[in-house]
Amino acid sequence: MDQGRVDEVVEATGGGKRIRIESPTLVGRLQNGFSINVSGVCLTVVDLDERGFSVDVMPQTLKLSTVDDWQAGDVVNLEPSLRLGDEVGGHFVYGHVDGLAEIVEIDIQGNATIVMLRLPAELVKYIVPQGSVALDGVALTVVEVEDEILAISLTPETMARTTWSDSQVGDRVNVEVDMLIRYIERLVAKL
Repeated sequence: MDQGRVDEVVEATGGGKRIRIESPTLVGRLQNGFSINVSGVCLTVVDLDERGFSVDVMPQTLKLSTVDDWQAGDVVNLEPSLRLGDEVGGHFVYGHVDGLAEIVEIDIQGNATIVMLRLPAELVKYIVPQGSVALDGVALTVVEVEDEILAISLTPETMARTTWSDSQVGDRVNVEVDMLIRYIERLVAKL
């Protein structure tokens, strides 16, 4: 997981946006046409130089995610797509945003940062304790879920390497539920 900084946001004629992101440490792994997870949103690199890259964001993505709120200077989480032979060391994250959650509480407990988030009602059924969820592109393990409130516990390493260290109550985050649960739901519904 890397971080980048939004450098420029340009409105596209008729809708959508082109966003330039500075990330000099990551550009060596990218090429035009590559997919990259930007704070939980799968986007395609359309322009690349030694300091960063640009992506085009479609109107539908702007409706479903926090991308429409991004401004120059914002820090974003970056995760390039896996390449054949890469180690898979965690949960799968696709960058397909299912909805938005709102941070309702942040509590420090020893070396853990416990974050409580309010989920959209339609996503609660996909969240289970000890299951996985991706929030702003970071794969996390669910501590608990009750009604529409999800609790996650962030380690010091996660806080140091992601944008979670800047999170505040009231912030919205991109939510991607575990794709496996969605596939199981669809399979069971067809039985």
